[in-house]
Amino acid sequence: MMPAMYAAISGLEAHQTMLNVTANNLANVDTIGYKAERTTFQSELSELLAGGSDQTSSNGGTNPEQVGLGVQVGSIDQIMSAGSFQSTGNALDVALQGDGFLVVGNSPGGSAVAAPASASGAAFAAGSFQPVLASSGNAAPAINNNTTVGGNAQNLPTSFEYTQAGNLTTNAEGFLTNSSGQYVMGYATPQSAAQAGINAGTAAAPAGTYIYIPPGSTNVSIGQNGAVTYTDNNPLDTVANGAAANTYGYVALASFPNEAGLTRQAGTSWTSSPNSGAAQYGTADTGAFANTQTISGELEQSNVDMATEFTNMIEAERGYQANSSVISTADTMMQTLIQMAQA
Repeated sequence: MMPAMYAAISGLEAHQTMLNVTANNLANVDTIGYKAERTTFQSELSELLAGGSDQTSSNGGTNPEQVGLGVQVGSIDQIMSAGSFQSTGNALDVALQGDGFLVVGNSPGGSAVAAPASASGAAFAAGSFQPVLASSGNAAPAINNNTTVGGNAQNLPTSFEYTQAGNLTTNAEGFLTNSSGQYVMGYATPQSAAQAGINAGTAAAPAGTYIYIPPGSTNVSIGQNGAVTYTDNNPLDTVANGAAANTYGYVALASFPNEAGLTRQAGTSWTSSPNSGAAQYGTADTGAFANTQTISGELEQSNVDMATEFTNMIEAERGYQANSSVISTADTMMQTLIQMAQA
C-alpha cells in the first residue's frame, strides 16, 4: 500500500503544479504580449519486479514486470505563438507582425538624463535633455557609446531584455520607453544584415541607439520598417525646429534560435538563456527581419486560449481528485490489515 500512496502523492503534486500554471495563464488572459505556458507530465522511475527472458527453442520468452513509482512534471513549455492584435489608435503602440522581440534595457546611469548643449551652444536646463538633431528629412545622430553630446558621454545598457508588449511611451526627457520605464533600443539606420550585438559599436556590430522624440513634437509615427518619425516643434532646438518628417532611427528587433528557451522575467519581458541561443539583432522589413513588420497603433494581446485553459483546469481537478481517492483507498486497506493483525 505504501508505494501506492507515494505514487498518489506525486500525482497530487504534479496536478497542483498543472493547476498553478493554468491559473497563471487565466490570470494573464488580458496581459499585453503575454505567452501562455503548458504543463507536461512524465513517469518517474519504475520498480523492476522480474526481468525479461529470451526465447528458447520451445518458448517465446517473457517480458519484464515493472511497477511505476508515480509521476513528475516533465516540462513547463512556453507557447510562443502570436496573440491576436487589437487596434488602439495610439501611434506609439506597436505590434510585431512576424518573428522578433523589441529590445529594452536600463541605462547604466547618468548619461541618458544629462543636460548637454543645444544646437546653438547654450546649455539646456536640467530635466530638458535634447541632443542635437539633424536637418529636415535626415536621421538624427545616434546616441550610444561612441557619441559625446554636449561633453557628456552616452552609454547604452550593458544587458537587455526582450518583449512583445508594445505599449510604448516617452519619458519626461523624450526617450522612447516601455511601460516598465526601460529604454527602447534602436539603430540609426536600417540593418540589411543580422547583427550579433547592439552595444558593441564595432564594424561587425554597429552600435545601437536610444530612440529620442523631442518633447512637443507632432505627427509622431512608427513605420512598418520601424522608422520613428516626427515633426519637431521644440522651441529649444534650433536645427530642426518646425521641420517635417524628421527620422530619429529605427526600432531594433531581436530573434533567437529557440524562443521557447528564453527565461521569463517580471512583466512580459524575457532574457536569453543557454538554451535559447544568442540573440540576432536587426530592424524590421529588411535583412534578417524581412518578414517582420512593426504595426503602429496595434497591440498584441495574450495568446491564452480560454477554452484550452478551462479544459486543463478540469483535467487538473479530476486528476487531483483521483489521486486523493487512491490515498483514501490505500489508507482503508492499511486499516483493514491492522485490524486483521489485532484480531
